[in-house]
Parts: sequence; C-alpha cells; structure tokens
Amino acid sequence: MKKAPQTRGFFWPILRPILCVIDWKVNAIVDTVTAKVLKPITPRVLVMRRGHAGQTNRMAAIPTALFLYLVCAVCHYAFRYVLQVSDSVTSPAYHDTPTALKLIKDALLGGLLAAVAVSVTVRGRVTVARGNSGRLAAAALLAISAVLMLAALRVTLLGQPTFDVILGFRTLWLPAILVVVVALVRPNEARDLLARLPRILVPIMLAFQAVTVVLYLFAGRLPALSYVGLPRFGGILDDPNGYGVLCVLMIALLWGRARRRWLVALSINVLMTVSLSAYAVLGLFLTLQFVRVLPQLRARAFVALTTALSLGTALAYALWLHYGPQLEVWWTHKSRSVADHAESSSNLARQIAPWNNVELLVGVNGASETQVLLTLYQSGMIGLGIQVALAAALVYAALRVRWTVGAWGLAVLIAMSFIPYLQVYPISALFWGVLALTVRAASHPSARH
Repeated sequence: MKKAPQTRGFFWPILRPILCVIDWKVNAIVDTVTAKVLKPITPRVLVMRRGHAGQTNRMAAIPTALFLYLVCAVCHYAFRYVLQVSDSVTSPAYHDTPTALKLIKDALLGGLLAAVAVSVTVRGRVTVARGNSGRLAAAALLAISAVLMLAALRVTLLGQPTFDVILGFRTLWLPAILVVVVALVRPNEARDLLARLPRILVPIMLAFQAVTVVLYLFAGRLPALSYVGLPRFGGILDDPNGYGVLCVLMIALLWGRARRRWLVALSINVLMTVSLSAYAVLGLFLTLQFVRVLPQLRARAFVALTTALSLGTALAYALWLHYGPQLEVWWTHKSRSVADHAESSSNLARQIAPWNNVELLVGVNGASETQVLLTLYQSGMIGLGIQVALAAALVYAALRVRWTVGAWGLAVLIAMSFIPYLQVYPISALFWGVLALTVRAASHPSARH
C-alpha cells in the first residue's frame, strides 16, 4: 500500500533552500574550525585516532574533549602557587581564592558537556558502550535522576535555594556525568587516552615541582600548607594531600610501561609532600602490588625489594636526623588529627542521632573531614548510596581488568577515612574518570592484564 503524500505546507518551497544552506554552513564551519584551528594547536599526542582499518584518521571529538578536560583539571590549579591564593587560615602567606577562580572547575565541566553535545548533534551518531561500561552508564543515568529527585526534595522540604543545592551536589553530578561521557568513548580510544595521560601530565608535574623546590632553596618561598621549618611540596596542585595521591595515580598508570626513573621520581615527589594520607595511599598501593606478585617473586626480585625497603628506611632515618624537631611537631599535629578522625568515625551514629527523617534522607548543611559523614551532611542517605554504589562498582570492575588502577582506587577509598578525596578536586574527577576509562578500555582485545 502506498503511503499518502506528506504535505509540507505553503512555505516549504521557501524554507527548504534556507534550511539546506544553514545545514551546509554549520557543517562547513565545524570542519573549518577542526582543520584550521584545533589540529594546528593540538599536539600530536592529544589527537585520539579512530584506528579502524579503511577509516579516515580524524580527530575524535569526545575522547579529545575528555582528555583535555582531565589535563586542564590538573594543570589549571597552577594559579594557586603562582598567585599565592588558597586558604589564608591554613597558609598565612596566601590570600583567599577569589570566587571567579573557584568556578574554573565548573566551567571546565561545562565545556566538556558542550563539546559532547556539539559532537553528538553534528555527527548525529554515537557508539554507546555495552557490557560492564554500558551497565555503569545506565547506573550513572539512574544516579542523575536520583540527584534531581534529591535536589527537588532539598528545595521543597528544607526550603533551600535551588542554585545552592545544585552547586552543593557537585560531588554527585561529577561521577554520573563522567561515567556517561566515558560510555560514548570507544574501547581503543579509552586505552589510548589512558596511555597518553601520564605522558603529558608527568613531565609537567615534575617540572613544576622542580621550580617550587628551586624557589624554596634560593628565595625561601614556602608552598601552601607548609609547617614552620618543614616545607610541604604540593606540586602543581599546591596541595600536598591531593598531589601525593595524583603522583600515586601516575605510578599506577605507568606501572610496567615506563622506565624506572619515572616511577622513582614520582615516589620521591610523594615523600616530599609530607602528607600522611598520601603516604597511606602509596603504602596501600605498594602492598596490594606486592600481594599480587608475591606468588611469582623470584629470589633476585625478593632481594631487590628488600634492598629498596632498606634504602627507604635509611632515607626516612636521615630525614628524621635532619628535620627532627620539625617532624616531631608535625607528628604531634598529625597524631592529634588522626585521633579526631577516628573519634568522628566511631561516633557517626551519635552525630546523626538528632536528625529527623527528612534530614537523614536528604542531608543537612555541615562540614567534615571524613568522607562518609561529609556525604551524609551534603546529600543524606540517598547521596551516600549513590556514591558507595558507583565507587564500589568501578573499583571492583577496575581490579578485575587492570589491577594497578583498581588498587589505586581501593587505596584512595581506604584513605578517605582521613581526607574526603571525593570532595578534593581534581582528585575526584580523576578518580571517576580514570576508573571509568579503565573499565571501558577492557573491551579492547589488548587491554586486559
């Protein structure tokens, strides 16, 4: 049976050429910007290739946008050390960070979403992940829906301003958005992105750290969060707690793929942070690696490991001899902080006992240095359930497909008893993004190890 002819209306003959011209112009503009602007200014290492036989090599917009987002999320924090802006309470030589600089991370996430939206709209077709990545993406979409419902409850039941609630739920928006974006990346693109990320970040991190050390030695400039007579080098983040975890992530990505001097340099950078939480993450990561390879260790490897531990102990003793009084003050402060964190975690039930059912469900305004209690303050049991479910699923899946990255994620989860790393940017973005990319890359034939 023939279909009835569709009537376009009287204005269709006039509108059709106009719409064709608009469509042609949009495609022409996108192709021109990509060829004339993006490719010349984008280093060769940043270009994500499709890699399929018989297909033209062209820049894939979504993985490139995600790659640039992760790199810029780390590098843009260089303004802290350059401008000496952070928290004037913890760093007396610094000024409080202006609001405009604090919103850069939100602008970067908005730019990522805009790039994904333009790519999907212009190309008109995307490849959606299947298997574990697809299930994680579906869970992330459900999480976005739950966050919207949670925001509506906070606004209606507690009468809080809508804009403040949306910004307060940034820690819940971030994982859901990144997991969904990663689901649009092909497995070979995810594998290439994970391989290229440390190649760009590690030289930048080590060079910036060298500059801060030189300025301290010759100009006496202390980085943020330093103690009197005991510098704490926070690198490009100017945050020793976050920078130490970032260095351990780079070690995890380079493990077995790079020369040992890079791993040694990154380990020394972790030691220079004088951060107990960073030391805990590095120690947990190395312990998990040792447990993984223990059955395959030979006598020579065992001797090398014993020698490395002996040298590390000797280095720690030398530092204690040189910075003895300062380290005693640091240890006194840290031990008191650890005791406070332990008491806060053990008295969790007592702290939330005064809350009513609505506050327990959607959260109340408050602050804490323990991740569980902070999440309960910000988004209640609903938000805590979203975070725990996504984090456990990603870490478990990453451990199955790439042990080093999964071990880093597990070590960070354990260290959250001291520092709420899901609240510390850009560690939060790297935690969700790198773990999701690891799971996505597992679909590639050469990705499993």
